[in-house]
Amino acid sequence: MNTSAHLFLNELGQKISAFSGEEREGSYLFQRISVLVQRYNAVMLHESFSDDYSEITILVHYGG
Repeated sequence: MNTSAHLFLNELGQKISAFSGEEREGSYLFQRISVLVQRYNAVMLHESFSDDYSEITILVHYGG
């Protein structure tokens, strides 16, 4: 994450904390973003396996 994004998220977390009264909202914000990035990466990894790869695997294992 670049510096400007980090500063923006810190400021946003502080504003959310001030509004909600929960001091840890900034940390929660970073945690939520981290989970979203991990989920996105998992989806992209899953989608990177094409049907062609599955067909090749079937051919190799079953001698088709």
